[in-house]
Amino acid sequence: MGIAKPLARLANAATANQSVARAMRRVVPERARGRGGSAIGVDKPQPLQLSRRELIREREPAWLADPAHLEHELLPQLGLCADIPGAYPAELQWAVGRGLKHWQAPNQFGPYLAHLAGYPIRSYLELGVRHGGTFAITVEYLSRFHPLTEATGVDIDDVPGMHALRRERPEVRFLQLDTSSPELAREIERHGPYDLVLVDADHSYDAVRRDVDAVLPYANVLALHDIVDAACPGVRQVWRELRERTAAERDFFEFTAQYDEIVQRNGHPALGLGIAVRKGFAPA
Repeated sequence: MGIAKPLARLANAATANQSVARAMRRVVPERARGRGGSAIGVDKPQPLQLSRRELIREREPAWLADPAHLEHELLPQLGLCADIPGAYPAELQWAVGRGLKHWQAPNQFGPYLAHLAGYPIRSYLELGVRHGGTFAITVEYLSRFHPLTEATGVDIDDVPGMHALRRERPEVRFLQLDTSSPELAREIERHGPYDLVLVDADHSYDAVRRDVDAVLPYANVLALHDIVDAACPGVRQVWRELRERTAAERDFFEFTAQYDEIVQRNGHPALGLGIAVRKGFAPA
């Protein structure tokens, strides 16, 4: 009892600060991480239960286009990430650590996906896939509306879920590299442009700005994760600057709904998804 509360506070503080977790993943060798690191998001990427994607396949596009269905039914059933203890409200705890382990708030991710369903997205790039859950869901979901010709995930770690997904879907590619590597720039030049790019890798200001600048000319829709999270000031600043400097070129949409329980516990908003859509890239 005496140590439980301090440990809980440590876990919540460390994992609320996702930039710390990601920074530690950059310096702690993958082979040196164990299950104990899950409390601060530095353990090795975990396998996914890819069979959960059948829940997406069995639904009609009209049902999938309703953000309420996604938020309250589909996304919890697909399974949430357990990296951050207490990241989800009590009502969603049954879904934590299961299935596809996506690191998203269903009340943000649902409206985000439903909005994207209206665009003719046929190519996708995700920088920073963690376990691969967000990537797997995005690919499966968008494929119900428009066939994807290419979907590429990038992460500094080797991600088992991405290898398994690649074996099942020929359009999927996985690259294990640091987004600061010149290899990424060459990859983008060879395979771009992309209809959708999600930037969710290193959350420091310099890294996010670098990643955004690298993909911006090649992205019809550019998405950022953690745009309102107080623990990710670098992402918030880059998002603000992006809105200011590309307002004449892009339309902006934010998906930042919050769970009252989480805001009251942490004292600040969590996560948040934003998209910047190139003007002229109209819904289908």
